Amino acid sequence: MVNMQDNSVMTFSRQALTVQFSSAVSYVLNTDIVPTDIQLAAEDKTPDGNTDVIYYDNFYTTYCGLFWGNPNSPSILGASICQSLSGSKCQQSFVLFSESLATTSTSAYLRSIACHETGHSVGLLHRADSTGCMTTAPGLMPLYTPHDIIHVNANY
Repeated sequence: MVNMQDNSVMTFSRQALTVQFSSAVSYVLNTDIVPTDIQLAAEDKTPDGNTDVIYYDNFYTTYCGLFWGNPNSPSILGASICQSLSGSKCQQSFVLFSESLATTSTSAYLRSIACHETGHSVGLLHRADSTGCMTTAPGLMPLYTPHDIIHVNANY
């Protein structure tokens, strides 16, 4: 296995995700990542230091220095946190989702959150415009824009 920043192969793992978030992640990987230059490896069932992106969900209140708020009404919907740096590049990201959203949100909304946080894990930043999933208010559209894809492809 190789780290994502080492070449264009992305290894990922879903760790105890709800069915709803697992489905949202599958959608994002197959709909948003596939059109980029990133190649998806088979899912890593036993993640280690070489796994590029590891997805989790939980009823967080505080985690990694972030205050998530009330688990039933979170102020943070998701986060992408770099767990391993090599120089200035992130070698491994943990993508976290607020589990309380799984049963209270539409699949489209969960897809946009998964798209947004996965985007951060592959180097995308927030966008000021109102298109795509990298806006500061996810939920509009679970897709990367052509502009986002250009940035992803430039890095991989």
